[in-house]
Amino acid sequence: MSSSRWAVDGPDDAGLEVEGRRFSSNDEGAPMMCNLICQALGRHIHIDYCRAPDASACRGNNEVQHISKRLVPNPDRAKDYVTHNLFWRRAGFKDPYSREEQANFAKCDSMCSGPEHTAAAGNAAQPSYCTLPLFHPAGGS
Repeated sequence: MSSSRWAVDGPDDAGLEVEGRRFSSNDEGAPMMCNLICQALGRHIHIDYCRAPDASACRGNNEVQHISKRLVPNPDRAKDYVTHNLFWRRAGFKDPYSREEQANFAKCDSMCSGPEHTAAAGNAAQPSYCTLPLFHPAGGS
């Protein structure tokens, strides 16, 4: 990840902790190897520069979702959320993860926020994730 930069959605001071390291937007990706990041994140999206001539060309693509707001680095270049699978295909490398992990990375990362899924009374959290593909239509079940 030596040529990668982090993009963290949220306020300017927003950050993300991965394997004991804290990353913020525009931080270098070098402290962690690419093939370990995905595993540490679980279900996730990647960000890449938009390759379409305009944002409308990204609609209806189940592996790309155009990002309408500006993100660093290079806030003047349009960006897309892309699936894990597409990220590795574009990188030109064989995806280092097992088929089971790849199938999990392809699913939506939304989680039910109901109290029955949060840690309480010393019990571990029991997260419940959406079972649909990553970029499914809103409201789909």
